[in-house]
Amino acid sequence: MSNGQDEFVTIRPRRVALSHQTGAQGARSRFSLGMVLVAAAVVLLTAIAVWVFMYLPARVELAEKPVRATQPAAAPAEAAAPPPVVVGKAPYEALQIDRERKRAQDTLAKFVKLQIKLDEEMNVRDWGAEPFDAAQQLANDGDALFTQQKFDEAMANYETGITALEALKTQGDARFSDALAEALQAIDRRDAAAAEAAYAVAATVYPNDPRIADGRSRIQLLPQIIELLADADRATERGDMRTVLAKYRAIQALDPKTQGLQSPLSEAQSRVANLDYQGTLSAGYVALDAGDYAAAKRAFEVALHQRPNDGAAQDGMSQVEQRSTLSNIEQYHQKAIGDEANEHWTDAVASYQKVLSVDGSIKFAMDGKARATARADLDRKLNAALADPGALSSDSTYGDVTALYQSASKIADPGPRLSDQLKRLEQALVLAKTPVAVTLTSDSATEVTISQIGALGKFARKEVQLRPGRYLLMGSRDGKRDVRRELMVVPQMPPVEIVCQESI
Repeated sequence: MSNGQDEFVTIRPRRVALSHQTGAQGARSRFSLGMVLVAAAVVLLTAIAVWVFMYLPARVELAEKPVRATQPAAAPAEAAAPPPVVVGKAPYEALQIDRERKRAQDTLAKFVKLQIKLDEEMNVRDWGAEPFDAAQQLANDGDALFTQQKFDEAMANYETGITALEALKTQGDARFSDALAEALQAIDRRDAAAAEAAYAVAATVYPNDPRIADGRSRIQLLPQIIELLADADRATERGDMRTVLAKYRAIQALDPKTQGLQSPLSEAQSRVANLDYQGTLSAGYVALDAGDYAAAKRAFEVALHQRPNDGAAQDGMSQVEQRSTLSNIEQYHQKAIGDEANEHWTDAVASYQKVLSVDGSIKFAMDGKARATARADLDRKLNAALADPGALSSDSTYGDVTALYQSASKIADPGPRLSDQLKRLEQALVLAKTPVAVTLTSDSATEVTISQIGALGKFARKEVQLRPGRYLLMGSRDGKRDVRRELMVVPQMPPVEIVCQESI
C-alpha cells in the first residue's frame, strides 16, 4: 500500500495471433489455426475469470467501505478523507470490452471454419490461391486490430474475409458441378477423352467424391458398350431381334445408366415378346390340326396368360374345346360300336354313357345305350340258364327258359356269342324234356317223396320216369330222423337209395 490506499494492478491478456498467418509466398502455417484459436480463447477466458472472481470483488468492497485512518479520528468539523482512486478499467467497461471481444472471436471462428473447408476439403490452392491468400490477409489484419482491442475493426475485417471465402466456396462448388455435368454429357456421347478431362477438373475441387470414381468406371466400359451397340445395329438390319435384345441386355448389365438405351431396349423386348407370342399361337394351331388337343390347350393357355383378351388365342381355345369334345364323342362312339360287335354289352353300355355325359341329347348314344342294355340283360339271363341246367326240372323254370330261348332266337345277326348260347341252351332244353328212368331203393318202412312229383310211399325198390334236372328226394319214418338229399337226374344214372336210419 502507498499513501494509505491499496494498489490496483491491471491484468492484460497475452497477445496471440487469432487466424492463420501466411508469408509473402502464401505458405501454410506450421500450426493449425484451430489450435491457435483455442489457445487464445483459453488464455483470455482464464484472465477474465481471475479478474472477475479475485480482483473485482476486492475493488467493489473497497469502494463500499470507508478507508481506515492511520491517525486518530478527526474532529467532527473536519472534512472526510477523499475516496480511493481505482486504477484500470471499471467493471462495466471491462464487461463491454469482453463482449466485443467475444463477438469478434465468434466471427473469426466462422472465418476459420470456411478457411479449413476450402483448404483441406476443396483444395482451393489448386484453383483459387490468390483470392484465398487475399482473404487470409484480411484475417491477419483483423488479428492485429484484435490484439489492439479494436474489436469492431477486427470483426469488420473478419466479415469481409468471410464474404470472400463464401464466394470462393460458391465458385468451387460451381466448378465441381459444371465439370461433373460435362463429364456425364461426354459419357452419353461415348467421348471417353472428354469425360476423363472433365473428371480431372472436378477432382481439383473434391478429389474423393464417389461420383468421380463411379464416372471413371463407366468410362472404362465405353469401348465394350460401343461394340455392343454396333452389334445391335447390325442385328437390327438383318431382322434378328433376339440378338438385338441380347446385346441391349448385355449393355444394361454393364452400365444401366447408358444414355438412350431404355427406348431401343423396350422396343426390342416388345418385338421379341410378339415373336414369342406368335410362336406360341402357331404351336397351338399346329397341335390342334394334329389332334393333340392337350398340347394345343397348353399353348393357348400360355398365350391367353400373356394377352387375356387376344381374339386369336380365344378362338384357338374355343376350337380346342369343340374339337376335343367331338373327338371324345367319336372315340366313345367307336368304342361302343366295337363293344357291340364283340358282344361286350356291359362295356357298350358304359361307352354310350360316356357319350351322353358329354352331351345328353345325342340320339345315337341314347339308342345305343338302350340297345346295349337290353342285350346285356339277355346275355345275363342266358348265362344264368346255362349255368344251372338242373333248374329245368321245374316246369315253370323250363317254361321261362323256353320263352327266353324263343325270344333270343328272333334276334337278327346274333353274333358268335349269342349263337353259341342259343345252341347250348337248345341242347339243355331238349335234354331236360326227355324223361330218364330212375331206380330208387329203400327199406319198405321209409315214406319217400320227390319234389315236383309228390309222395311215392314205402317201397324196397321203385323205378320212376323223371326229366333230367335237379330234384329234392325226402324220406321220413316214425322214430327216425328225416332224410333230405338232392337228386340230380341225368341219363343212365345208377340207382339211388333213401332210408331213414338215425333214431330220434
